[in-house]
Amino acid sequence: MLQATVRLHDADAEWAAWNARQISTYQPRHVPPERREHYAATTSLRQFYLDCSEGRWEPVGRKKGRSKGTVDKERQALNRWEKYTRPEDWPSNKAWPGPNLAMIETISAEWFSDLYDKMLAGGLSNGSVKSTRSHLNVLINHATAVKAILKSPQTRAIENRDLKKRIYTPDEVTKIFTVFEAVNHKLAIAFWVALHVGPRAEDLFTLRKSDVIQDTRGRRLIEFEARKTAKLQAIPISDETWQWIQPLTSGDSPYLFHDLTSPQALNPEKSYRARARNSLVKQLLASVGITDVDRPWQIARRTCNERYESHRPGVGEFITGHGKQGVNARSYREPTEAVHEAVRTLPPYTQLERQLRLF
Repeated sequence: MLQATVRLHDADAEWAAWNARQISTYQPRHVPPERREHYAATTSLRQFYLDCSEGRWEPVGRKKGRSKGTVDKERQALNRWEKYTRPEDWPSNKAWPGPNLAMIETISAEWFSDLYDKMLAGGLSNGSVKSTRSHLNVLINHATAVKAILKSPQTRAIENRDLKKRIYTPDEVTKIFTVFEAVNHKLAIAFWVALHVGPRAEDLFTLRKSDVIQDTRGRRLIEFEARKTAKLQAIPISDETWQWIQPLTSGDSPYLFHDLTSPQALNPEKSYRARARNSLVKQLLASVGITDVDRPWQIARRTCNERYESHRPGVGEFITGHGKQGVNARSYREPTEAVHEAVRTLPPYTQLERQLRLF
């Protein structure tokens, strides 16, 4: 009996030692208390984010992970943070890193409200500012979680502003089709796909020929993985859209629009070809009197959504990957019969579009 007790105690000691090693291995990496004050006074929000990304402190979003789209949004939020917090008297030839963590800890809710009002006044949409606020809050709250600062500052919710979102009018669509067709037929095809399928620019111009598929009932769809959300989407296309795409399915390149972007680049929309394409597009839009458009393909996507929502509520949100039902689902690969029907029966937006369909 005594021998068994000794073995049990030995086992307990070994078990305790094992657990101690695991705790040491998995313990979150926090800023040591004796270093907190100096670290907060000498570290910007971006540097803190980089320190976490490089493993110095607990990574942001360790539990849920980070998709490429989320990382891009976090970096965008940091860019806006530095742009809109930059003092007017800061030297123009010197980079502005933004307020340090120590100052962030003391900032008032009114200060943040003024900052977000400044972003709105600078041309950012209500949704963009809300997104920026959300991602900044995640980073600042994480600074509190890893003890870089002791408390997160309070911020106020951003009120909705009833602003009508910019879409292309039927008259503008007619002008755009006409000028694109005259200068570059592929641009006209891309614009048609944007108005009827609604992908983001980075997805539109990297579409592969193999992305155009048929389901078991012979219906054609465009299937791709959205770069921003990593969600799989399958969008029904009409016979007219298929006819527009058909000329691009020949040739050696696996991509439909390979000469309008650099599909294999890490960030195709920042490639030389994409920048040249967008520069040409803006020149062409200006030539027909459309001068208030900074992101032409995003407005085409928004116009697509509006067309489908006006025709059949809920369809536009599914097609653009923003459906309220199952928005967190892995994919949008199973369009319902109602979605197929909406695509088949979507009325022409312009008289020119009707003529193009007949052609």
